[in-house]
Amino acid sequence: MAEVQGLTIDSKTYDNKLWVQNSARPIGTYTCFTSEGDNTAWPTLVGGGVRIMNHHEVGDSTVNTVYVDFNTVENMTYMQEGVGMWSNAYYDTLNLEVVPTVTKCVAGTSTNFNLYGGYLILPAAGNGNITVQPEDIRLVEIPMSLDDPAKRQSPAFWNAQYDATDTHQFVNITPAPYGDGTYNLFGAEVTFQRPVNMMLLASGNLVLKSDDIAQIVHGIRLKLTFITDTVTDRTDHEWQMAVILKMHRKYVSSF
Repeated sequence: MAEVQGLTIDSKTYDNKLWVQNSARPIGTYTCFTSEGDNTAWPTLVGGGVRIMNHHEVGDSTVNTVYVDFNTVENMTYMQEGVGMWSNAYYDTLNLEVVPTVTKCVAGTSTNFNLYGGYLILPAAGNGNITVQPEDIRLVEIPMSLDDPAKRQSPAFWNAQYDATDTHQFVNITPAPYGDGTYNLFGAEVTFQRPVNMMLLASGNLVLKSDDIAQIVHGIRLKLTFITDTVTDRTDHEWQMAVILKMHRKYVSSF
């Protein structure tokens, strides 16, 4: 018997054959394709969020940033591949970054929060240097390592309980000063990863294939930056792009 994301799985079938799955899809999820994030107004909603697209017209800003959020605290979610479709591009660029949701903070003295490195909010024992209001806290879960499922990908300095029955909110946020918690708080945006840095030309489409998956946990955002090139021939131009993500999710509709 094995446990995967809280599910108990038997490694053999009822007639004692070895159970093998030749798919990147984690057990307990459905494969889906989407060109939009989730509506974050309620944590069980699926879809209805920001559309993953860019339409640049002459005179618009040459940099367009789109943040895509997913409700994952109750909906186990993984991303595997992406499809990009574009038209009339002229050495324009798409960047995809993985960033945290930011917790608002202001300078303070003798508080229970410290700002470390200009971005990471750590617990303090009454000697902190920033103030954080409870309603501004945005927890960012640190995912488990795919190479070593017994530990998280980095130290995490906060714990919290989640009420999945009544309020669908986090309660009892407590410090984990030794880094053995589940969540972190970020006072400024940082880039965890930049898996896509792609130049586009003319019109076309491309499937960014991968046999790997990456879990999107609570508080993680996808940041897409569309950059219109005006240097190569020094002229502005109209162009469009749309993105489709291949995902694996526990729920593929609102529940």
